[in-house]
Amino acid sequence: MLSTKLTLCRPRQTLALSSREVVGNVFRVRMNFTFIPEINYFREYGYRRIAVRDADTIVLEAHSKIHSIAFLVALSMRYQPPRVETMRSGALQQLREGVRYIRGSRPMVGMLAVTVIMNLWAFPFAAMVPVIGRDVLDISALPIGVLLSAEGAGAFVGALIIAALVRPARFNRIYLSGSFLMLASIIVFSFSSLYTVSLAVLFIAGLGAAGFSAMQTAIMFTLAPPEMRGRVMGVLSVCIGASPLGMLHIGLMARWLSVPTAVLLVAVEGLFALALAAFLWRDSRGN
Repeated sequence: MLSTKLTLCRPRQTLALSSREVVGNVFRVRMNFTFIPEINYFREYGYRRIAVRDADTIVLEAHSKIHSIAFLVALSMRYQPPRVETMRSGALQQLREGVRYIRGSRPMVGMLAVTVIMNLWAFPFAAMVPVIGRDVLDISALPIGVLLSAEGAGAFVGALIIAALVRPARFNRIYLSGSFLMLASIIVFSFSSLYTVSLAVLFIAGLGAAGFSAMQTAIMFTLAPPEMRGRVMGVLSVCIGASPLGMLHIGLMARWLSVPTAVLLVAVEGLFALALAAFLWRDSRGN
């Protein structure tokens, strides 16, 4: 793994960064669990809408409470202005400054390479989950919604664990391990023909996704000096924007091949790309 000295986050900063992932994943679970089943089952069985609404209410209450906790944590943090004041500039100029700064830091380049890899070859698989649920697992709308929620539930649990236990010294290890775990889980999912196995595998994929998502923000935040954090995070957002290209890639593969085969090949491509990035990342040790 990459050997780099991180500026250690304070516990409250680590908790706040992880809480953002917790809140986001609660919302993902809520949307996947209720939206698809509600549309389809209300069309066929109107009384099912009541049960879905009850579940929706419970999830929304949990979402509100976690959001409130995260808000209180944010209020408890004390803002420290950057020691070096920088002149205000336009968005494009700030983006160029961020790129220029990152180019001088091989650890940051490696981390952004992993971000691009995950958004190109890992996260787009979610678009194929409903198709696999319908054509391979032969399940209806409600089980498909639960299947989509499994990955979000795993990410929710993973984010909670990270917020409670993970310390900055392990950020790099969690970042890479979570990425490998998610891609490996996607490969296993592409072979699964059993609903329960698919649920378990997607939950594990969510655990890996939590390690990747929470750590990519935390690591960039700790590596960048305060006056450059906004610019660096802007470049990170641009790298996350590679996801639409990944969607197009897996969609074309699914059209030319079967959907499970497309998911398998895309995940294998991502695994090889991630292994190469990890090798180069390790090669930068001491720089």
